[in-house]
Amino acid sequence: MKYLVIGCIFTFVFALSSAFSNAVFSISTVLCCLMIIYWKLWDKIDITELNIRPVMIAYLIFWISLIIPSVLLGDKYSIIKSFDYFYYSLPLIILFYMKNIINGNIMDEVIVYSMSSSVLFTCGYALACAVMLPFGTRIQGFYGNPNHFATLLILVLPFIALFLLEKKSNNFKMAYLFVALSLGIVGLVLTGSRGGILGFIIGGCIVGVAKFCCLKTLNIEKIKKYIFVFVLLTVSFIVIFGNLNGGFKRHYDMERVYLLQSSYAMWNDNKILGVGLANWHNEYIGEYILPKAVEPSLDMPHNTIAFFFSTTGIIGGIGFLLFNCILLIFLYKQMKIRPKNIYIQAMLWSLIAINIHGLVDVGITMKSAMRLFSGLIGITLANIYETIQNRER
Repeated sequence: MKYLVIGCIFTFVFALSSAFSNAVFSISTVLCCLMIIYWKLWDKIDITELNIRPVMIAYLIFWISLIIPSVLLGDKYSIIKSFDYFYYSLPLIILFYMKNIINGNIMDEVIVYSMSSSVLFTCGYALACAVMLPFGTRIQGFYGNPNHFATLLILVLPFIALFLLEKKSNNFKMAYLFVALSLGIVGLVLTGSRGGILGFIIGGCIVGVAKFCCLKTLNIEKIKKYIFVFVLLTVSFIVIFGNLNGGFKRHYDMERVYLLQSSYAMWNDNKILGVGLANWHNEYIGEYILPKAVEPSLDMPHNTIAFFFSTTGIIGGIGFLLFNCILLIFLYKQMKIRPKNIYIQAMLWSLIAINIHGLVDVGITMKSAMRLFSGLIGITLANIYETIQNRER
């Protein structure tokens, strides 16, 4: 049974991280749920434990702030879409419970190997595409858009990076993580996603500074290591990115400005409830598209804040901001309590990265990104819960 649990978690995390197959994700989800039911884990593990309650409050605020405007508008499709965000968040509960079934060290190994394997798989394919396509082509891998690929990578890579930098492991594991991280960074650069790359670098810098502020004693060697890594990443970004298709500036950059203007107009006309979660595209092409805009097929404004304010009004927009603020404060407070905890640092990095990327792209409005983000939150909460339980024993 132990190996069945390990296999299910490995497959589930791999499916979340790679998001290349809905079938694999669905099957692994069902198997994990059956195990949770078989062991009646809700009786053994209390997810409402005081120290992790802020995260559950953040999610409740987010869900309710999307559901209320949709219901008040009476729009069936918006109501369905608002409940979709609840469904996309289920990996949080699943991984919170599943990670606590077996000894924590074993689960740590399974999770990090699963994440690394998913990056090797997706970025290996991306690298093969880069070799076959003309130099400078933005690579999208298995996904419909390079930015979608980048969104998943910036959520997973912080965990691999910190396990590599902080954990003392055997040579095989270190080599495996190093190859996965290197290939992942190459894959991220090949996507040409400016928001994704900047989010990854800025998120890492902020977490590095926050960590050293939380530590009572500073380790000069580790500080030098962090500085070297991020200087290397920044220089590589500047050198390599300039040679990609479009470089730093793209012909469609003004389109982002037009989308923000259109979204503001939508919100200005529908301040409280918005136009409806499912109605942004129809409202955009029907009334709010600007004459200079050239992309009428878009279904969101490439800015998550603008999307939630324009579709769910002040209620949903503030709910989304509170959701992120509560998570940010919670993770920072946890880092102050546990400054050496890798999961907390990595989750804070991922949270910052996807929100920066979300200012110019889809962020957590993408189904696979919301699933992965919630799964990573679940893993982090499970680690915090496990730490608390071990301390109390």
